[in-house]
Amino acid sequence: MMQHTTLQVRNETSIYLWIDRWTGQGTLKERFPQLYRLSKIKKATIAEAITNQQEWNFNFRRELSLEEVDDLNHLLDEVGEPPTLDNRDNN
Repeated sequence: MMQHTTLQVRNETSIYLWIDRWTGQGTLKERFPQLYRLSKIKKATIAEAITNQQEWNFNFRRELSLEEVDDLNHLLDEVGEPPTLDNRDNN
């Protein structure tokens, strides 16, 4: 679990949120298949999943069920706060 961890991503535009192994626990697609299926953007990069307010936005197709909210809470426990994006100010 990575609670209270700060990650720094060097190239946020080339690391895919769901399909790359960037959390150290396998891919998010493998660990949270229900949430992956609900994602509107399957090939979203980490940068695309972080708002300007430095919050996660997973872009789900619909409101989540109680079971899916539980999965999302586990996902958030694993990934922690959004990583610092090196190139955010340069875009």
